[in-house]
Amino acid sequence: MTRRALRSFLAFVAGGWLAVACGGSSVDSRRTSCATDADCASGQRCTAGAERPVLGVSPCEQVVACETGAECRPDEVCAPSWQRQVSYVETCAPKLCAPSCSVSRCPPDAECGDDGVCSLTLCDAPGAAACPALWGCDPAAAKTASHAAYEGIEGGEQDIERQMARGCVRLPCDAKGGRMCAPAWACKPSATDNPSGCAPDDCRKTGRCSDDARLVCADLATHPEAQMPDVNGCVVRTCDDGHSCAWLTVTGVDVGRCNYGAPEADALGCVVLPCEVDADCGYEDQLCDHASRLSDDRGCRLRSCTEGQPCGLGLVCAPEADIHGADDCALPAEAMTGGTGGGAGSAGTSGTTGGTSPGGAGGSAAGSGGGTGPLAVPRGECVAR
Repeated sequence: MTRRALRSFLAFVAGGWLAVACGGSSVDSRRTSCATDADCASGQRCTAGAERPVLGVSPCEQVVACETGAECRPDEVCAPSWQRQVSYVETCAPKLCAPSCSVSRCPPDAECGDDGVCSLTLCDAPGAAACPALWGCDPAAAKTASHAAYEGIEGGEQDIERQMARGCVRLPCDAKGGRMCAPAWACKPSATDNPSGCAPDDCRKTGRCSDDARLVCADLATHPEAQMPDVNGCVVRTCDDGHSCAWLTVTGVDVGRCNYGAPEADALGCVVLPCEVDADCGYEDQLCDHASRLSDDRGCRLRSCTEGQPCGLGLVCAPEADIHGADDCALPAEAMTGGTGGGAGSAGTSGTTGGTSPGGAGGSAAGSGGGTGPLAVPRGECVAR
């Protein structure tokens, strides 16, 4: 068990006891806590849901996909997923059960219908929200315009389908206020079917790539066969083409070298030299020890607590323990005597670290007694329907 694993175990035990202590009470005793509508009185509903996300619970498990309003609660409607105005549930399903827009209101680019469902407003409607920057309002053109993603442009794109449904169209590179082409791309609408109008430059003609510090034209590369060229005909530089193999330790020693084709080399031809002295290792808490089975490929290993390495919080130096970290740190002896067994839903002492003596009641030396603790349950408040 590594030091990180031991620390994770301590955090797990502490988290389990906190969950047992706090899971059954409400912070505000004047309000009724709930997980579902069944926890509330008649005429009330529970607010737990996607708007109150719970760590460890998928947002899509907290919403209801629908096709018609009959699949939703009486106080909800079947609406576009964006009506919930919670961005992380918009990909769960096209339509979700949501509060009526007469209660929750619609986003700025939509209006509320008599049925409680939001609908997108055409960009040329009176008082409608304007189209985003780099877009123009042309509902007629939007009906036939390409929905394909732009290529070779500065910056990204968002909500293509939503904006086009409003009648907005993207402005190509040759239009006033249109997109700027990315480096190594040129505005040539007649030479490409890319809706942005940007076309990639050929590095053999221009002598440059989109990032000359990282890329080189394949015709000039030392090992062009190792990679597939990009749209400009460029490949990533290997160390034989100027890529740096520098690998500095915390003590300032460079142990990186270029040796393209060596068995231990990475894809760019870099290797890291085996250690010769402690200073060659990457961290101050490591030693150069090629004879140790705990050493890495370079021959470095973590110092033992018997060699001055401090143990983490809650751990003690115990190289003789049955289970300990690479630094010989372990849980205190009283935590390594097997589990005492957990109650229903409690973390217990678990005994995950084993121990040298028999396990307690319900536990075992292998640490099979403890449970995993209570699962996170969405909590909301009971409110009037």
